Amino acid sequence: EDALDPLLEAQKAAAALDPGIERDVVESIKKIRAEMSERAEAAARAARAAKIEKELAEGQQLLDTGKGAEAKMKFEGVLQDLDAKNVRAADGKAQAEAQIRASTTRQARQAAFEHGKALFQAGKYDEARAPLSEAAADPDNAEAARLLSEASRILKGMREQKQLRASTDALLAEAEALL
Repeated sequence: EDALDPLLEAQKAAAALDPGIERDVVESIKKIRAEMSERAEAAARAARAAKIEKELAEGQQLLDTGKGAEAKMKFEGVLQDLDAKNVRAADGKAQAEAQIRASTTRQARQAAFEHGKALFQAGKYDEARAPLSEAAADPDNAEAARLLSEASRILKGMREQKQLRASTDALLAEAEALL
């Protein structure tokens, strides 16, 4: 990035002198931009992989301590937001559902569904995820699975909008600084 500013200045100067020099400067600028883009993509991939590992480790820890509903949410988060084909997350989710079914009664899962549904209808999507996750462990409760999926989709959209707003605000601040 430090080399880019002098090259942009050199491009302006080279335009007045020799087309061959200008072409060389333009090629150098393209190479630097491509390298910067590759570095940014590699950093984003590394951050994503680290987040996946962190979420999987947290999910496994929750599962190991008997917190199946919370573990299921971690594993579902990986599957929905980060890597839909992650085998470890899918296995962890299945283990969490089995743990929930083994540790709760059908009546308890139904009560969790009712509580989660009420929270969902009140717009408390994040709070609704835990009881809906517990209720969705019952394979006969398709409505709980649907509401859980919808709550997760809404929360993901809200996170994306928040990130977009932060990015827009940063760009606006940068533009104002340039003016």
